[in-house]
Amino acid sequence: MSNTKNSNSNSSKSVNSKKGILIIVGCAVVFVAVAIVTIFLALNRKKNTFDVGFYQVPENISTFIEKRISQLYTEKLTFSQIEDSELTEKKFGTKYDIIFCPNGSFVESVSKYTKRNSPSLYSNMPRAITDKTQITVPLILDYYEFAYYRPSRASAVSDIPQTMDVFESYLDKSKKAVFTPFFCAGGDDKTLLALVSVFVESYGGSSAYNDFVQLVQKEAKLKSVSKKKFQFAGENSKSFTIIDILDIFRGWKDKEMVHPDWYSANFNDVKAFMEEKQIGVAFMPLSLHRTISYKVIRDFESDRIPIYSAKDNYNNHGLIAPEYVGIKFSNDARCDEIFADLVEENAQTNFSDQTKLAPINSRCAAFDRQSDDARFFAAACKDGPIPPLYNAAFQTNEKALHEFAEQIRLYLRLGVLE
Repeated sequence: MSNTKNSNSNSSKSVNSKKGILIIVGCAVVFVAVAIVTIFLALNRKKNTFDVGFYQVPENISTFIEKRISQLYTEKLTFSQIEDSELTEKKFGTKYDIIFCPNGSFVESVSKYTKRNSPSLYSNMPRAITDKTQITVPLILDYYEFAYYRPSRASAVSDIPQTMDVFESYLDKSKKAVFTPFFCAGGDDKTLLALVSVFVESYGGSSAYNDFVQLVQKEAKLKSVSKKKFQFAGENSKSFTIIDILDIFRGWKDKEMVHPDWYSANFNDVKAFMEEKQIGVAFMPLSLHRTISYKVIRDFESDRIPIYSAKDNYNNHGLIAPEYVGIKFSNDARCDEIFADLVEENAQTNFSDQTKLAPINSRCAAFDRQSDDARFFAAACKDGPIPPLYNAAFQTNEKALHEFAEQIRLYLRLGVLE
């Protein structure tokens, strides 16, 4: 009897043990199945969701682009403003399908992740504006201009200067008509570096400017790059340094051709002097030109920066111009469809109208004469739009940008290299 009870007890334990194992196995199977389904759904979501990123794009430009994309596709879209902290993420190259940004060092830093674009996207662009590498798709152009006060021009008895020697003479003659013949927001880091950019490019052409950018990219110290010599455009026997460029501005101050504290001024200061009709020539981007009231700006005539001398020509040059571009990171067909939509004629006309900047489509209407001129200037230069130094060398490093600008201000103020 005892043996029978033991036998039944052992049999019951064996059955319970098997049930426990089956339950554990069943739970494991369910867990694995759930995990597989979750991963599949996540991958499928990523595959179908189209992720758009904006990096350092002004709101009026990003709003237009976002609206155009949303008209093409009604669902499964995400739009994100990219923060600098994201740039160091290991998976950044697979995070977005498409990114819109100013052309510059950011594009260089992510180019290894990008996909090339179809040559057909560039068919309606001036040759100088197209990207020969087919990595970026140009979309809209800003540019840096000299805005000439018309009554000051009459006082100087001069047409708009086309060379730098004539420009300096123009400023000197303007002294009797205005308080400050030349003025810009030199207290703004980007404006200051843009001014340096246009003068290096004017004196040495795009070749010297590109060499200067590469030098600063390697070592962003004014003292370190101060002795490097660049050839004058069109005059291979002559050379200049970045210090020679800065000494031009120091000389203008001594000759009372620029506001004595111009390297500390902000754009509100510039606007105030324009309103008081006390500026001969103002330096600014077209985008800021647009923020000045018509009552004031109508008295100013905009033009590109003069080249160095009459021996030079625009075949040696580009145009210092913030250029907003698109770059793609996936082979999703929507990338090509979006780019094709943004560069077609009607879209470009609307883009120019809403941003008041220069279109890149050679056939479309521009917002006005200034935006049309910017497109013409970019197309007429052999090397087309070129990023200003702040985008070309410091786009992803605002701290280094500020430090380099401060080194320039120190030299302008005291003649000291640090």
